[in-house]
Parts: sequence; structure tokens; C-alpha cells
Amino acid sequence: MKIINVSGFGNTGCTSQADYLSEFSGVRGILQDQSRNKAVTLAPYQEFGVLKCVHSFGGLIINSTHKLNRNITKESLRLSLLGHSIVGYDEMSHGELVHLKKRELLSCELGEDYIATVDKAVSYFPANYNQMDTLELVSIVRAMFQEWYEGVSNIILKKNPECEIIGLKNDPPGAFPLIASLLPNGVSSAILRNPLDTGWDFLRHYKMEYSKDNIEWFSRHYNSQLNSAKSQILRYRDHIGDSYFVHDFETFVSSDSHRKKYAERMIGKNNNVFRLFFNETNSRKNVNVYKSLDKNQIDMLSALSLPVYEDFKQFVNSQGLFFR
Repeated sequence: MKIINVSGFGNTGCTSQADYLSEFSGVRGILQDQSRNKAVTLAPYQEFGVLKCVHSFGGLIINSTHKLNRNITKESLRLSLLGHSIVGYDEMSHGELVHLKKRELLSCELGEDYIATVDKAVSYFPANYNQMDTLELVSIVRAMFQEWYEGVSNIILKKNPECEIIGLKNDPPGAFPLIASLLPNGVSSAILRNPLDTGWDFLRHYKMEYSKDNIEWFSRHYNSQLNSAKSQILRYRDHIGDSYFVHDFETFVSSDSHRKKYAERMIGKNNNVFRLFFNETNSRKNVNVYKSLDKNQIDMLSALSLPVYEDFKQFVNSQGLFFR
């Protein structure tokens, strides 16, 4: 069974990728979400932080590459994967708590076999991970994640023999392409969006005013995501290989031919569409939404973020990682 992942850079269109890929037969997420569309058996896959949160497979890599020195232990990783609270860890953001709850639902949905899978995966945990070279750590975490993935795949196949491809959403984020190399024979797409539209959407989504301070804060956040990805690619390009690529939101939502090529890149040629989640008309409405901002706000966003955005697009293209 193949594993794929969709990611982004924070309000850049990750959900549109998940919705589109969920239309194809044989593709399913690990968690069912009946609230998304009750007319289908298997709803679009969703994010639950198994490669992103601090106490996760990806969290170990992020901790190593960014020298965060978080107190990640074998037991904290186990509890986190099972969706249980970690004693003494009270630094979780709202998003991390949401993902923790979803991992609890995952554990309940998959049952005792999932608990056994998690126990087997964390048995590889390297006690001295903070002293390990990053790529050495990546090789061990990849083995841990493969145990987790294979165990989950076997559980899902027993329930859904027609499943051919498991999808993860926003795990890992596009900002940490090295984490994509954890996927065994898998691929992770990162969707990039113009910072003007992203800024408008980001501040709206988090109910933040379009003030000077908030626009500056968003721009720092957006730029840091792209700069992080660029830094990892520069340092680990050979290791990342073909496990990661970038494409842009504007083309994805407006070009049927691009989406078809994207589906072929992610899942292959032979999967038939059998349900509809992606709505091109609605998605295209999210292009040029920034025009509702006033000129000063647009000028500020443009000055702070457009140069980094344009540089990143050129960079990933030069690395053979920009998908057209």
C-alpha cells in the first residue's frame, strides 16, 4: 500500500489537495470524518499531527534540525501517538490539542491492534537522540514510522480491502521537507500560494485585524516557512530526493490539466473518480481575495513577503522540485 501526504505553508491551500485526491478510488485517510460529507463512507482525510506535533515522529526531526532541545521521550511519544495527555507538558497550542484529540479518536477507531503498532514503533526510540547527527536520527525515525505505517495499513486493509493509498494531510508541513523522506516509497506535495492572498486568508482565519503589527507578524511567519524549506533543501537535497515537491495554488485550482498531472504524480494513472469533494468554482474564488485590502495594506504585504515568495519559487524550480 502506498502512502502520500499533502502539506502547505499555512493557509496556502492544503485542504484543496486533500479534497481533490479523496475523489479517487482506492484513496482514503486514516481517520473518517463523517461531518465533512455524510453521503460517503470514507470522507476526505484530515490532519492529526503524527508527523508534525512536538511529540511525534516528525517532532523528533524538527527538534534535531532546529536544536529545540524539547524533552521528547519514548513514553511521551507513545502517549502522544495514542492521543493521551503528557504529564508535565502544558505547552500545547490550540492546534496541537486538536490534533491530540484526533489521535485519541484514531486510537479508539483502530483499537488494540493500533496500541500494539504504536508499542512496536516506539521500541526503536533512540535514548540519545539529542546527541545524534540529524541524518542518523532520520534513518532511525524512518524505521519507527515505517513500523507505525505498516501496522496501520494492515488494520485498515482488514476493514477496507479496496484501500490502495493512505493519505496524510499537512504532516509534515512544507516548511520541513526533510520529514517527507520518512514516508516509505511515498511522496509529499507542498502547495504554495501568493502571500497577498495567504495573508488576507491567514488573518481572517485567525480573527486577527489587518493592522500593521499583524501584517508584519504574518509576513515573518510566512517568510520563515519558505526560508526553512529552502534551508533544508540546500542542506539535504540528496536525502530528500523525489519524496517532496512544490506546486502553486493558483494553477492547481484553475487548471484541470494540472490537477490531472498532479493526481498521476501522487497516486498513479488508473484510479477512477467516484466521489466529488473538490469544487473548482469555489476554490477559484480564493484567488485575488487580497484586493479587498486597502492600498497601504497591500503595499506592506508586497514589500515584506513577495521577494521571499518569488525567490523561493525560483529556487525550488532550480532544484527540480517545482511541479508544473
